[in-house]
Amino acid sequence: MGVSLSLVSVSASTATAWVCAHFVGGTAAWPLASFLMSVVYLVVAGGELALADRAKAAASHGDPAGDSSSGVGS
Repeated sequence: MGVSLSLVSVSASTATAWVCAHFVGGTAAWPLASFLMSVVYLVVAGGELALADRAKAAASHGDPAGDSSSGVGS
């Protein structure tokens, strides 16, 4: 499920690059945009994965492994 949400992190990092290019401009925008895009992507992707993990845990009614078996055969 986390991968299906990656549109948000890619869009956020692309928007960050656009904002950096628009407001900073010139040669300084290249390294700054690269750094900021990397940071924004990692932070937002991490948030997406945390959100997906929380949704998975809620869907399995508190079973963090997602396994609702009764333990037969363990």
